Amino acid sequence: MNSGASQRSRIPRWALSLAIPLVLLGLVLSEQSARTADENAAPTAAADPFAVPENPSELSLNLFMTRLMRMRPDGNSDEERRAHFAKVEAAADKLLKLDLETDLLLKAVELKQGSLMLEEQFGDDTAAGRLRTFLDNLLEDPRPEVVADARRRDEIYRIEHLDAMSDEQRKQMVDDVAGRLKTGVEPQTFSAAFRLAGALEKVDVQLAVAAYNTFAGHIAQGPRPAAADDVNYQEAAEVMRAAARRLDLPGNPIEVTGTTFAGDAFNIADLKGKVVLIDFWATWCAPCVAELPHVQALYEQHHNDGFLSGAFRQICE
Repeated sequence: MNSGASQRSRIPRWALSLAIPLVLLGLVLSEQSARTADENAAPTAAADPFAVPENPSELSLNLFMTRLMRMRPDGNSDEERRAHFAKVEAAADKLLKLDLETDLLLKAVELKQGSLMLEEQFGDDTAAGRLRTFLDNLLEDPRPEVVADARRRDEIYRIEHLDAMSDEQRKQMVDDVAGRLKTGVEPQTFSAAFRLAGALEKVDVQLAVAAYNTFAGHIAQGPRPAAADDVNYQEAAEVMRAAARRLDLPGNPIEVTGTTFAGDAFNIADLKGKVVLIDFWATWCAPCVAELPHVQALYEQHHNDGFLSGAFRQICE
């Protein structure tokens, strides 16, 4: 045993038992003193979370913008949310006046566009016009990287405002995206195709059907970037074709064929003139299973009127 250990072993146990409470008491007294000092100190104004840092470094600006993007409004009313994102927009305007590196500049652009879109969402009737002006100015920027980013953002803006376009303008957008897909299925164009076709569902169903089918053909066959091996383009194309079939169902015959659990051939065309409910469900889907008693009750109530459902529950499981 070394000498240090020997000396420690000679410390009486009663001394150790006394030392522990004294240390704890010291911590309590220190905390009380600190609290008293804080209470007696003159109150200071809370820092403005929307204030751009003074003499900022690239890191501090990056962190500031990230924090603004993640900050939530204090209130839940539309008015409070508009006020919050208006402050974010004002901060973005100040950032955009600084001499920023490209990455920080594009992040400030994203902050400005995001705040304007949310202001519009929560009832600011002037936000869409301000965003349009902002994007138009970016498209005239002398820096190529800013213009390239602005084109992407401009496309998103136009897709979000399809309802304000004419039929010809919407068709032109579909043709533009289809032309880009035909020359190469780049990630940006791939994303724009899905976004555009989905948005068209709300304003022009027939054009949405045509867009899904056209885009699917180019995605399945068009040239692809070498770095996109992880994307299943054939599957993506089939998802688009399925969306087109779904939209095209109302007013048109549906094709359902197969074999029942009893081993009999089934074709829905044989039930022409009947009222048929097709229920797609699975045993692992709890809400689907919970709905089955209601489907059965409907069947029992209207079966004598020619309503069929029971067989389809089993077929489509």
